[in-house]
Amino acid sequence: MEKKTIQFSVERDKIFQLYIGVMNPFLKLSNREAEVVSRLLHLNYKYKSYSEPVKWKMVFDKESRKEMYESMEISVHQYNNILTSLRKKNIILPGNILTKKLLIYPDDGLSINFKMSVVNETIQEAH
Repeated sequence: MEKKTIQFSVERDKIFQLYIGVMNPFLKLSNREAEVVSRLLHLNYKYKSYSEPVKWKMVFDKESRKEMYESMEISVHQYNNILTSLRKKNIILPGNILTKKLLIYPDDGLSINFKMSVVNETIQEAH
């Protein structure tokens, strides 16, 4: 199996945005959804030292929400619609927590590995 490694440096506050950018072909998020998820991941990381219920309350509290939609320059209605869409996609789970599949804690960096299998395709001849 052939292996490729790409290594680069990124500022911690940008790593979540880059991570979602790499994962998005699988997640199928809109640009705004991806931006919200990356910001939520950043808040999750920021509050990682708190207990789970306290952390998630802080991530999704009114102040955090307001700061997020104002910095994104969107209305509260647009922001709430994005959250609803993320719930439908099971990115935000009941109880306002992010799916554990996406949580990252890049204290010393982040490594993402993809394993791709080649599928044999049957080529049909044109008639």
